[in-house]
Amino acid sequence: MSKKDSGTRAIPVRHSVDGLSAYLADKPEEPSEAIRLCFNENLYGPSPGAVKAITRFAGKVHLYPDPGGWNLRETLAKKHGVPAEQIILGNGADSLITLLSSTFLDPGEEVLFCTPTFPIYESAARIAMGTPVALPLTRSYQFDLNGLRDAITSKTKLIYLCNPNNPTGTVLPPRAIETFLEEVPEGILVILDEAYVDFMDAEKIPPICKWISRDLPVISLRTFSKAYGLAGIRVGYALAAPEIIQALYRVREPFSVSSLAIHAAVGALSDHPHYQKVTDAIKRERERLQKALADRDLFYIPSQANFIFVDFERDSQEICRVMRKNGVLIRCSASWVMPTWARITIGPPEANDALLQALDKTLEII
Repeated sequence: MSKKDSGTRAIPVRHSVDGLSAYLADKPEEPSEAIRLCFNENLYGPSPGAVKAITRFAGKVHLYPDPGGWNLRETLAKKHGVPAEQIILGNGADSLITLLSSTFLDPGEEVLFCTPTFPIYESAARIAMGTPVALPLTRSYQFDLNGLRDAITSKTKLIYLCNPNNPTGTVLPPRAIETFLEEVPEGILVILDEAYVDFMDAEKIPPICKWISRDLPVISLRTFSKAYGLAGIRVGYALAAPEIIQALYRVREPFSVSSLAIHAAVGALSDHPHYQKVTDAIKRERERLQKALADRDLFYIPSQANFIFVDFERDSQEICRVMRKNGVLIRCSASWVMPTWARITIGPPEANDALLQALDKTLEII
């Protein structure tokens, strides 16, 4: 029976949107008491400084936020040692990915990236009527810089490097990224997605502001959702050359970041002890969990993020189902077309203890 025959009105969806999958849009059916180690959330929570800022300004939400978010941008400018004109805010880093395609991508132009990685790179390209070009990761589960370089054509406009990569947690050497940027042809913008940069070892963190000052074709995406624990309030930002930021502001919605998000982010930045406590704790727990996985003869990819990607060598959907029954939620990787793998968020010690107990119970029966 056709849609017309069934009485359903045909909706004229754009061809570029037809076939896209919604991102986790189904109603969640998770046990309320379950430990959520499936979304890479910061289970240590936001800083007291952020909570205090939200409380202080909650009575002023009848007023529009500052469209430019200058208070937060100037605070970030001091943090990074760059002018505020080199920073743009967004409703999480996701919105900035969409904004990049809307600003720089003409129909038919190409967006390059490696998979598995964050799926919004592809969907944002398709929505803008661009052409996503996905290459496999290297055998060491890193973005393939040589492959990306060879895949560049006259239609290439944007290249994404997810560093650390989601879901593998792998990073690229800063010098390798710098060489890649130096060799990229003129007219191509490289987006370095650094959502998990706060969990990296210091010597592995790319000197993004130095590269921007050298006029290399790069933009950095950052978020307050991870290390700062503000995932529910949605605020991210990008660092780039002033002309790139100015172009993005011409397309960005005028009030894309709420006033509470702006104040919360400023409050979080002012509470460095909390940030340091959280990032140090997650790094310690990452080492502990990786050792525990090795002790259980499970293969994992050494991570520089707040999660670990594990190969169970069996159906990960079944692993996740049983883990859920045991009170712990982890992310199976069916959407990444790696059916035996799962991604596990690193939580506080008590959450990780519960994870290991649930994992032992699960592995006994599967």
